[in-house]
This record gives sequence, structure tokens and C-alpha cells, in this order.
Amino acid sequence: MNNTFEFVGKISPCKETDKFKPYSETKFDSGWAKKQIKFNFICDTNRHLLEVSSLYDSKNPDKMKIYTFSKGTTSDSGEKVKGEKMEISFKDRTKPEIIEKVAEFKKFVVDTEVPKRRFNLEKAIDKFKDGSITDEQMETLGVHSIDECEKALAESRKKRHEFISEYDFVDFLNKLVNSDKIKDMTFRATGDYTLEYSEKNDTWYRKFVVTRIYRTDEEPKSQATFGLTFGREAIDDNDFDDTKKIHINGFLSTYLSTYKKNCFCPITLTLDGNGDEKAEKKALAFKKKFIFPDTCDCDYREIGLVCNVLDGALRVELTEDMLTDEQKENLEFGLITMDEIRKELGKDVYGDRVTDIVIDSLCRGFSGGSKDTAYSDKDFGKPRIETTDTDDEEDIFDEDDEI
Repeated sequence: MNNTFEFVGKISPCKETDKFKPYSETKFDSGWAKKQIKFNFICDTNRHLLEVSSLYDSKNPDKMKIYTFSKGTTSDSGEKVKGEKMEISFKDRTKPEIIEKVAEFKKFVVDTEVPKRRFNLEKAIDKFKDGSITDEQMETLGVHSIDECEKALAESRKKRHEFISEYDFVDFLNKLVNSDKIKDMTFRATGDYTLEYSEKNDTWYRKFVVTRIYRTDEEPKSQATFGLTFGREAIDDNDFDDTKKIHINGFLSTYLSTYKKNCFCPITLTLDGNGDEKAEKKALAFKKKFIFPDTCDCDYREIGLVCNVLDGALRVELTEDMLTDEQKENLEFGLITMDEIRKELGKDVYGDRVTDIVIDSLCRGFSGGSKDTAYSDKDFGKPRIETTDTDDEEDIFDEDDEI
């Protein structure tokens, strides 16, 4: 299964420094070039670095092809026909009639319209036509005639931007990220949790590669869905009594084009029993999902997991040990209460920065728990190309992305 993410939060541009360029264009001696955009996505107390890049032929762009997939259709007899592979000339990539033919899951999308407004405008046109529109509905949408409604719908549709190439997606995101118009908007960003391996550095790197951004009114969240492969010794609960955390060591499968095969990246996930008795019981119960059944004779199993991706300082409950000596003394003599101190501070209290990936639930298809695989130890070795001299390879990896 694919490793994906879904974040809800606010977009924030990255600060440019001498060593870090949020937007960059790099040209190589071969004539190929790469442009890339990176930006922050703030999900309450978590901050994630999202990115998109595009590799293109800077000398002969018109000779490039975009390989994608067409939409499914319905035959004259009413049968559904699956889409098929498409090959599109790079120079035709922005033509509306071409974009329309491409399957939705192969598009890159940004939509800044208020949630459900476009749908409600479409329904309102029908209601204007049959006379069932109400004054309340017109006031809510800010339209008072079918002409106004059709005009508003046309403007709404302009807020949805579709691309079939990262080349144009990068450019649009560079404008979006740096626009003051979106600074107070909440968005839902989805994409791929990608993994890359540097044989030269013997290091795996992770990236949150965004493919879709929609405006939303949802509460902030930072979630990823993983297909985890794990062995019989996956569970590490040695410090559970002290930390209330159980660590699960496993692997994520990813296709590496350099090696032309699926490879496995090691990863550690966390079962967190902190907070209350319910959280502790959940962690201990979930641990059983990573215990091999007595009847199982395979060496590795797989499971689909929904995880919370934490990267920031979490809010914590104010306790007495956080108070000043004077506050402690006033509290001891009953001159003030903890509630009064909390109100006086008037702000949240934050703990240490946390970068755990915390298991939250099972994903669809794994309600029955983990499943057997045919993998063996030899499948989990480090990626290697024996005939390649990696000493002269260009370093294309970012240290901030290191796992």
C-alpha cells in the first residue's frame, strides 16, 4: 500500500537564508534542470515541511512527454470502462481540453474556495429555476438572482486550479505560499510520504510531497497512513514503566527508481500510553497486534496503520513544579489557587519538542489485524548498486529530511 499523509492547518512560507532557498532552480550540465518549492504547514503545535519538485529538460522542453492516465468512461451499453495510459506532449499540458481527459487521481489540485460554497451555488441555480430558493439561502450565498448566482459560480470555479505536471504546480504553489490573501485560511493538504536513499551517505530521507491542497473548516490534524512490515522482534517496551511508550520497529516499502525495485526503509513508530488510564490500556492492547500468532510460520507480517505525525512542542498541563518559588509559596498558604494562576498566565504551557510518529488506529483493510507475508531477512538489506561509484554522485539530499 502507498504511504500517504493528510494534514489540516495553515500555510506559512519558509524564511530564506544563505543556505536554504524555499524556491530554487538548479541546472545540470546534462541540460536537465530541477525546480523546487518548500513551505511550512502549521497544524496547531506541529510544523511540517511540504515540498514539490519538477525535473525537466531545459534545452528541449517541447520534446518532453507527460505520462499519465485517462479518466474512466461509460460505454453505450452502460458498462464502466477503465481509464488507460496517456502520453501527452509537454507543450499541450495546460490546454483545458487535455486536462479534462486526465484521471482525477493523476492531477495536482489547489482549491481556495470556501468549503461547500461551489456545491451550494450549483444547487441554488436549480432552485432559482424552479422557484424554490429561499431568502435565507440567497443571503447566505450573497446572491439574489440567477444571473448573480451564475456569475458567483463562474468566479468560484476559477478558484480551483488543476495541473497535470509538477512543472506548473511548483510555479503556482510559489505564488500561493507567498500570498497575504491566504495567511488566515485553513487548508487540507494531502500527498505522498516519500522515501529516498543516499548510498553515499548511507542515509534514508523522508519527504512530504504534496499533491492536493483544499480550503477547509476542519480542525487541525497531522496524520499519515503507512503499510508497515515487521518481524517477530518488532516490539520494544523496555522503558514502558518509565515513559508509558512502546516502540514498534518495522519497515516501509518504497519504489526506488535508482535501483528499479521496491526497497525497505527502517522506521520506528510509537504507541503512547501517556495521558490517562484509557490511553495506557489502548497502547497495551495495540501492542498485541504486533505479536505473531502461534500458528504463524512466516518471518514477517504487514499491517496498515493511521498515525499522528508529531513535530513540535505539545501543550502540557500546568503543574506545581513549573511555578516560581513565590507562586509555590502563595499556593501553599492558600493566597492563590492553581486555576487563578492558569488564568493569570493567560497562555498555553508547552513541553519539550516531540518528533514521534504515534500509532492511532488500523486503516481500512486491516480490521482483522496484521497479515502474513512471504518476505525473509534477505529482502530487508540496504539498497545497493554494486557497479556504481557513488563517490562522484551529486548530493541531492537535504539533511533536514533525514530519518
